[in-house]
Amino acid sequence: MTIEIYLLDRSKHTAGRIGVADYDEGVMEILQYLIDGMGNLDDVGLYSPDNDRWFNTAKVAQITGIRKRTFDERLANVPTWKLPVPA
Repeated sequence: MTIEIYLLDRSKHTAGRIGVADYDEGVMEILQYLIDGMGNLDDVGLYSPDNDRWFNTAKVAQITGIRKRTFDERLANVPTWKLPVPA
């Protein structure tokens, strides 16, 4: 499934696409870099054009455990997220 990643400007009611990934790890890698730079994912939107559906980014962060990395983790490119195992 393809996921488009947007930066949301809530005051202007606009969304600017900053990336596209067609696999889960790619989406999470982009989110990891964003959260390292932004501190949170409140202004990030995830959209699936295949399903015409927006995903709750806060819920994705909660489920995967993604968090801001320490300086040493960033240097070592350590991911902080874990994808859930499908049931």
